[in-house]
Amino acid sequence: MKSNGRSLLPLLFAALTGTALSFTALSFTALAADTTLPAGEYLAKGGWGTLIIQKAANGQQGFSLESLGANGHSCSLDGSIRNGEANLHEDWQEGVCNVKFKWQDNGIEVSNEQNENCRGYCGARASFDGSYLKPAAGCSTEALRQTRNRFKKLYDSKDYAGAERLLAPVLSDCKTTLHWLDELATRNDLALTQAKLGQGKACRSTLESMIEDAKRYSGPQDDNTAICDSGDRYLPPADCDGYLRQVRAAKTNLGWCERAGG
Repeated sequence: MKSNGRSLLPLLFAALTGTALSFTALSFTALAADTTLPAGEYLAKGGWGTLIIQKAANGQQGFSLESLGANGHSCSLDGSIRNGEANLHEDWQEGVCNVKFKWQDNGIEVSNEQNENCRGYCGARASFDGSYLKPAAGCSTEALRQTRNRFKKLYDSKDYAGAERLLAPVLSDCKTTLHWLDELATRNDLALTQAKLGQGKACRSTLESMIEDAKRYSGPQDDNTAICDSGDRYLPPADCDGYLRQVRAAKTNLGWCERAGG
């Protein structure tokens, strides 16, 4: 074959270079995609925080975060995430609050290094760092609200069997992301329902974690705060009030358990 005198190397180089550039572009695209967080609601382990991630738009994602600390103190912040970080600044701040969001397993790890610059978003006894998980099916904030509404309707209509079937799975399915006071409230509702069904032993078992404190509870007119400060447990005033409400309900419900054979 007669050569036209032109080397094929530049053409091969151009082809190879184009391929390399194509792969490089794909690599950068994949890297950018890695920082995009799945949109939706995430709940902190223990149910003390809620993180909402919006869908990506123009290279960023809106977010809002609410968390609850000791004694009713809380955090509240919102803004935009770009490349896994949000830089928040308000007129009352001297610096910038840098918050990092990293996808891990089934949730998002939220952290901040300049803690002092983020303190203004929180009460003195609250923080927002931690793992926020994708809630299990039926355990999102909205799903739990609907479950409670449906439970109340079933209970009020005296469909105790239906109410029990609806509420019981919450304690097992949602345990990881259920706030401890919400868990106790759920236990009280479920126990009373079980008593109405004549399931006295199941009723008592559901309330087991509060039985000892329920025995110590002396009535709403008395000072029961010693219950909140015993052994290795100390609950500050707001948390103590919430706990004593559940203990008081448990004391009443244990009476129903006993009447049902428990």
